[in-house]
Amino acid sequence: MRKKKETLYTWLTHPYRLVMRDEERLADYKSYPITRAKILAITVPLILLVFVGGFWLSSYLHEHGSFGKQETQTVKRELIQLYQTIDSLEMALQYNEQYIQTLHQVIRGDVAPWKEEAEKARAGKSEEVKIAQTDSIDLDYVSEAELALRSEYEQEADQANATTYYQVANQAGSASIGILFPPLQGIVSGRFSMEQKHYGIDIVATANAPIHSIADGTVIFAGWTDETGNVIAIQHSGNLISVYKHNAKLLKQVGDIVSSGEAIAIIGNTGKYSTGPHLHFELWLKGNPVNPEQLIAF
Repeated sequence: MRKKKETLYTWLTHPYRLVMRDEERLADYKSYPITRAKILAITVPLILLVFVGGFWLSSYLHEHGSFGKQETQTVKRELIQLYQTIDSLEMALQYNEQYIQTLHQVIRGDVAPWKEEAEKARAGKSEEVKIAQTDSIDLDYVSEAELALRSEYEQEADQANATTYYQVANQAGSASIGILFPPLQGIVSGRFSMEQKHYGIDIVATANAPIHSIADGTVIFAGWTDETGNVIAIQHSGNLISVYKHNAKLLKQVGDIVSSGEAIAIIGNTGKYSTGPHLHFELWLKGNPVNPEQLIAF
């Protein structure tokens, strides 16, 4: 006998019964009439509800910074700030290294950085003038740039009522630097003199007398030179640098932070330009020598 073809409607509406049976007594507990249409009517909305709910929840959490978005943005901001800080530190480090190298050249009497200015001032003339050695940082020669500067200074000094650059520097320095501590208690045996190229003062004191820092600062040079023996230089605020020469012993090294009045060296007689136990003391303001006796009461 040929089987009758079942339609979709018949397939959906064919009746079934869902029976709940007590397994121990084998008795029917509850039963529910059910069809495929009812099953689809219940399961399809549930599936759609779960899908829509999951999609909405994913969008909500993503929009409000979940899944690490907020943390990622925070990390990016911190990395950018660190990069900017590192870049600034690298520039500052390069500047400081260049500054310290130039300062070391000044302390040793190497005036090579001024040669370019000399060539501009006197084109075609590169002859260097040898001078007698004195107890100062200018140990070997006077460059043409320095000769031009001194010539300008001498012309200004000849004018009546003229105020030299160094006096102006002293006045400006005394107003911004503050009170300075005497480096040594003793007798000033050599005065500051631009004419004699003696850019500091000589102080004679008792043997093994300690030498003190004139103000708070950082040691930027501490070493030996043939001409001036053990030398130590300290960078202070206000672009002021103090230099102490002919020491018997240095008590600090480069990079040390010192306080005003702190012992930094022991008086001595080192270096071939020393004529006896004493301290040769120099002050440099913005790269120019100034008379220490105008800033410190000895």
